[in-house]
Amino acid sequence: MTVESKYKELGIKIDYNKFNGVFEICALDLDKCGIFSRAVLRVVTNRIRTYLSYLEPLVNTMPHTFYQMVIFKNVTDEEKERAGVFYRRLMDFYHRALIVEIKSDEEIVKFLEELWEEWEDFDVGAENVLKTCKSVWLDKKEDEKNSSEYLG
Repeated sequence: MTVESKYKELGIKIDYNKFNGVFEICALDLDKCGIFSRAVLRVVTNRIRTYLSYLEPLVNTMPHTFYQMVIFKNVTDEEKERAGVFYRRLMDFYHRALIVEIKSDEEIVKFLEELWEEWEDFDVGAENVLKTCKSVWLDKKEDEKNSSEYLG
């Protein structure tokens, strides 16, 4: 039995190659993954959690790390607001994934199909957030190169 055949057995109405191209479920070890539908859901949930971590520096008003502080301090309120909207959408799906994990295969499949409808937007959103964070660091580096201020 292959991951692809198990996927098709679930009756998910998402092309396997497209879904696998995004979530890389082909890496699942069928001998160790337990209930297959839940294993697929865990892969998806991990990706959502990764995207949430990208957003954290933009939405956390009490930064805990230097990285978060620099990002939060150097992005516009508009960028923070956009990140907040995106964060709430992702968090909704994250909590729904946690809830559906204890449900039937049919409920998990339904959830995956609903998530897939919006996933392209999530990929674009994550890319935009990463570009924003990267630009802050690039700008910061340039400022540091041009500064003769003593930082010690």
